[in-house]
Amino acid sequence: MKSNIEFLYCIVGLGSIGKYHAETYSKLPGKFLFIDPDENASEWAKKFIKQDYKFYKNIMDSQTYISSIDLPKIGIISNWGNQHYSSLIDLKNLGFKKFLIEKPIASSLQQIDHLLKMVKNEKIQFVAGFGWRHSGLPEKIKEISSLYLGGNPQLISMTGGAFGTVTNGIHFLDLAISIFDSNPQFVFSNLKSDKINPRSKNLDFWNGVSSWSFPNDKNLIISSSNKSSIASSIEIICAKGKIIIDNKMSVSVYKRDTSEIENDPRVTRLGPTFKQKDLGYIPDYSKANNRLINPLINGTEDISINEEREIMATKSMIYALISSSLGRKIDITEKIENKYYNKEWKIS
Repeated sequence: MKSNIEFLYCIVGLGSIGKYHAETYSKLPGKFLFIDPDENASEWAKKFIKQDYKFYKNIMDSQTYISSIDLPKIGIISNWGNQHYSSLIDLKNLGFKKFLIEKPIASSLQQIDHLLKMVKNEKIQFVAGFGWRHSGLPEKIKEISSLYLGGNPQLISMTGGAFGTVTNGIHFLDLAISIFDSNPQFVFSNLKSDKINPRSKNLDFWNGVSSWSFPNDKNLIISSSNKSSIASSIEIICAKGKIIIDNKMSVSVYKRDTSEIENDPRVTRLGPTFKQKDLGYIPDYSKANNRLINPLINGTEDISINEEREIMATKSMIYALISSSLGRKIDITEKIENKYYNKEWKIS
């Protein structure tokens, strides 16, 4: 990540992800502003951030400082998910036009639609903080499945204990969109929230089962249990084998015996899979942050931003919550009654 352009970088929220952003982006030329109400965050910044920076407890307190800086501005929003939209609005009102927003992008369908309207009418830009999409993992999965497992992935299943269907599952919903090269069409969910969110008991922590249907009969299923501490695992089912991703993001490949398939190629004649030679492949997350922010830094010199793509995982996850509330399958283009269209979910 290289840039000769100076920006004012404002990072809102210095939790674990915000700290990572602060350490990464403070190496760039420019000015740095951190926003967090927690005094511990201020002490962390004093210890680990070597560049000059300003620290405030809320965005409004930083207004005078922001107004004094005559630089283009990038807002990096990494506080609680249900605060993302209001933080963006506050920064926009202080002159920010470019944003990197951690998941979820927003907490309601109404907020998502307003974001897209601001892209069109007020020329704001934003990217979503889904790093796995930029790690090389989707491309590797498609390469393995196409070359060795009989074609493109057909089914993705994520299962485990209390990983949070929204909190962590949303990353794999975004990953599935990249692997399938398409957006979900329908969702059906049966979800329940418990007050065990490690960030705050004021935030929901969903478990249960959600199933998204994609074009060409492809599906993603996410199932989690808040009664279990088992780490999640991901199985990607292909025509003649499967790919397993463990909780450390290590990739393993399993394949059916070729002679068995040749003897009886009917798809209903099921057979076991056998682990192939260890690939030793782990996706490279180190450059993901560069790829996330480069379009904001470089503008038209870099790949253009598709905001519709950036909101899709968040939108599809909110539709899953609505499906569970209504107790029925939902078309993800369906117009939703105001009770749920305007509802601000306490998601993280």
